[in-house]
Amino acid sequence: MPSPPHVAAFQKFADQIPNHLEACIAFGLFMESERIWAANQGSLTEAKYRNYQEALLNHHEIERYAIQASEFLSKFGNDAVASKREAFLQASLEQYKAASEKGHSTFRKWGSQRR
Repeated sequence: MPSPPHVAAFQKFADQIPNHLEACIAFGLFMESERIWAANQGSLTEAKYRNYQEALLNHHEIERYAIQASEFLSKFGNDAVASKREAFLQASLEQYKAASEKGHSTFRKWGSQRR
């Protein structure tokens, strides 16, 4: 028994894209484009869906979705880091100040003992 069309479509993404997370995101992007395409069609038949998938599930198109998935993950990571950057820098500055004050205090005590 052949796989359902979307299972077979996902397998093409998984076979071509080594990173499983990127493959899943790329497949999701493909499904979103298919949803938009379907919404703009009049009546849909199984043959129209099959033709759409056959036309867009070639190596070149899957690679295009893989690039979009990689860009999505990169932006997601950058946004996550940027959202915590200020808090991280503030905590680092406070740690630096605490360490420098402790070091200065120790230095001052050492200097007063030599007198």
